[in-house]
Amino acid sequence: MGASESRLTTVLMGCLAAASVALFAAVYGPALAPLPPGSGVKPGMNLPAMLAVPLGYAWWVMCVAVGVGQLFVRPRYYGLETIGFGLLQFAAFRLAVWLLMSSRGLYWATA
Repeated sequence: MGASESRLTTVLMGCLAAASVALFAAVYGPALAPLPPGSGVKPGMNLPAMLAVPLGYAWWVMCVAVGVGQLFVRPRYYGLETIGFGLLQFAAFRLAVWLLMSSRGLYWATA
């Protein structure tokens, strides 16, 4: 992996991290708006709803894993940037979940 491939990987991981948060907000924002406070929410059975939750909760792991791999290739700062994108995605997704759900008393239903 050279510098240009590492740069492209960093850009791709950052864009996908932002897209995972945007997908969650776009899919669940309108769906959660009419629910009364204290309601349980189950992920929907359509493809965007089924992808939005796992990608949002787990994409930061992919960013960190790829970033650690990039730390073994020069220039190493692309690995640090990819890990940083993962940490930003983790924080942004938790903020989106709080804004759309927790602040309104909604929770993930289990059954």
